[in-house]
Amino acid sequence: MIVSLALEVLKYITSKQHCLYSTITPKLRTAVSTVSTKHTDKGCLHNLNMLFTTLFLLAGLASAAPALDARQVTTEFAPWEITAASSARRALDITIKQPNTIRLQRVPRGYAVLPSFEADCAWTWEQSGSPPFGVETLCTTVGENSAYGNFTATLSGTDQGDLKADIKETREVTIFQQQYVRVFEGEQAFNEESGWKVRCGAGGACNWAFRGGELPVKVKQELTTSVGSCEEATVGGC
Repeated sequence: MIVSLALEVLKYITSKQHCLYSTITPKLRTAVSTVSTKHTDKGCLHNLNMLFTTLFLLAGLASAAPALDARQVTTEFAPWEITAASSARRALDITIKQPNTIRLQRVPRGYAVLPSFEADCAWTWEQSGSPPFGVETLCTTVGENSAYGNFTATLSGTDQGDLKADIKETREVTIFQQQYVRVFEGEQAFNEESGWKVRCGAGGACNWAFRGGELPVKVKQELTTSVGSCEEATVGGC
């Protein structure tokens, strides 16, 4: 789409006699509907500047957050979900789901959003050591689509059977030169009270997991940082 519009602009520029507005395709005329309706030679330079501005904004939109219509956008935050968790042989793996689609601002085809996503968090440690307590660990997003951010998690506790994960979700994207940052924080205990139970085999190898139908475990998150709003947007708005 951007390439075809650029070709239309090139035709517009190379005219030596007049603005040739009438020869531009309906698609481009729609894209530049804000241009003055007086298409005289005197107004050509102004109109050309407006065309380049429009193409710049369209190019920015092409690389911005995805657009959804209002019916597809989450209006309230549902809790995070731990959809899988296990620990065995000096390793811990957790899968966290962010189920919300967060609306940011209007764009030509709906709303720009921060999409829902999942991430895998993994820790390993030496046989004689303990889990890496106090180290903020970056998780790995699941799937090919960009989440415009990720989860991190920091462990505390005593051993594999008594842990707590401090979880942080950080999202950042820029739309039409308007920056948006959202940070959410929450925590989840991994102990007997929360359903985190051990099972050992005949050879003495043990593993921990949520047992008894606890999954997915709901984790209530809190919005701790919010930068940028649709009210501040110079293009699109709310």
